[in-house]
Amino acid sequence: MLARVITAVLLVVPPGPAAADEQPTCAGGFAPNPSVEEIAANGQPAGYTFEPTWSVPPGTPAAEHPRLSVDKSNPVSGEHNATISTPAGRVSTAYETIPTVIPNGTYHLVVGAGTHDVSQNQPIGLRFYDKDGTQVAERSVQADHDIDTDNKLGRFDLGPTIAPASTTMVRFFAATNANWLKWDCVHLTISPPNSR
Repeated sequence: MLARVITAVLLVVPPGPAAADEQPTCAGGFAPNPSVEEIAANGQPAGYTFEPTWSVPPGTPAAEHPRLSVDKSNPVSGEHNATISTPAGRVSTAYETIPTVIPNGTYHLVVGAGTHDVSQNQPIGLRFYDKDGTQVAERSVQADHDIDTDNKLGRFDLGPTIAPASTTMVRFFAATNANWLKWDCVHLTISPPNSR
């Protein structure tokens, strides 16, 4: 007598993104440390990598050093928000790697972000990389909400993005070429292909 073995794979996907007029909760998505409440010993949000694009010359005043930090100035959820400061014209980037990678999956990012100078180049979003570490796609928007108008971070909904078939790594990133870029409440949902 032959026995049949049936194998099933269960992929758990959280509920879809919030409606346009709702602020999603920071928890429940796929982004690690979504509300930046977890803080590393160096004062940076835990799980983030910081990449200034220049070396600080000796004798540069501390106020002009690029830095990634956590502060309590404009949180969306919890007590903290993340902040990048960098000297004018010197790009600095912070990113965290998303642990769930689904090639051809649909990634939907909603994040709170803002700046005190909307004239600067300050993108936030997702970057997709192949097995060689080459960036193969990006979905980003300018974090052009002026914090000084309401003392809050703005809500940015990047809409659904399909990860390229060659994707083996995904990162949430924030970058700026001036003071200050701030963000909080990184809410990311991921749907497998053909799930809609």
